[in-house]
Amino acid sequence: MKNIVAMPTTFIVKLTQICNINCSYCYVYNHQSEAHAQLPQFLLNDDVHRLGRDIAATRHIHSDVVRKVVFHGGEPLVAGRKRLQEYIDILRSYVPDITFSLQTNGILLSSDWIKFLKNEAISLSISIDGGKADHDQFRVDKRGRGTFNKVRRSIDLLHQTDMPFGLLCVVNPYASGADTYRALKALTPHNFNFLIPDVSRDTCDTYYPELPRLSIGHFLQEAFDLWLAEPEVVRVGLFSDMVAAVLGWKGRTDAFGSENLAYLIYETNGKYELLDVLKVCGSNMTQTSEDIDLLNLNENEQINTIIRSQRIIPTECRACRHAEVCRGGYLPHRWDQQREFDNPSVWCDDLIYIWDHVKRRVSDLARQIDDVSHTLSKSNLIPVYELY
Repeated sequence: MKNIVAMPTTFIVKLTQICNINCSYCYVYNHQSEAHAQLPQFLLNDDVHRLGRDIAATRHIHSDVVRKVVFHGGEPLVAGRKRLQEYIDILRSYVPDITFSLQTNGILLSSDWIKFLKNEAISLSISIDGGKADHDQFRVDKRGRGTFNKVRRSIDLLHQTDMPFGLLCVVNPYASGADTYRALKALTPHNFNFLIPDVSRDTCDTYYPELPRLSIGHFLQEAFDLWLAEPEVVRVGLFSDMVAAVLGWKGRTDAFGSENLAYLIYETNGKYELLDVLKVCGSNMTQTSEDIDLLNLNENEQINTIIRSQRIIPTECRACRHAEVCRGGYLPHRWDQQREFDNPSVWCDDLIYIWDHVKRRVSDLARQIDDVSHTLSKSNLIPVYELY
């Protein structure tokens, strides 16, 4: 079998299957998969030892790249500081220079948690979807109540303790992109990113009924224009990668297809999984029939199938003017039962709209200055993904 799978350098480690809130769009709990119900609630120390041994065994591959672990969930803070300290100590015993980050909904953050994260050099990102009304539309607790006020209190605490943080925002297609961008900037994060909503072609209407035409495209355009107008460009991963693609640079995201998966998921049962957002496509899409051997990824046919699907531009997209930069969109968003991944993204019209806009804005900027690639420096535009 021809080797097509490169060794990942980032590992998304699921600390727990438990979450303390209930976002209506959550691909883990509220989409097509019930896998979480069959998985252990917490990752065991023995499985962390296995992960540490595996990562150490791969260090000769891409020896100049630091390995990264992103703690995820569920809600990772539910695991508690004692358990997380044990995991960190185990992993560092195998890979001393490994780096850590953590993605949280922020509800459980406290002064003690922030002190712990600082002491362990764990970078932090908070999930928040803009201002209060837009955030509370989808990100609710188990009783259906909005969570914005609790998240905002945690962000205020981060500022009080001088703890840098990033933000992760799922695009709300019913909201204003400009208002959302301003709301996120007002929180003065170190960086932030937008995620296009995770649905397949089979399920979009269920989760986002009666959408205005091009709602995602208009949202992104409004936010992009504000971002580009900033005197000092803050890192916004999605926009950085889009501009990078227009300039002919290679980005680091798989939001628009990719040569490879730069990360693997490590579940609470101590097994590796593929791209976990594939759970929006079907119940067993992320599970493999055999245990994945990190040192022999190319021997796993299911991984090879996903990588091939991600690399191949869908048939209907090949004549599109944006085929080489968009590549059909994010892999899970291409899925339907009839043609599987050989479809344009469910957000295709929106993607065409925003790619047209980004190309036009970069072209306009290039006409005004001698070297657009120098002005829009790589250090600002190529996203440094501190978090997943």
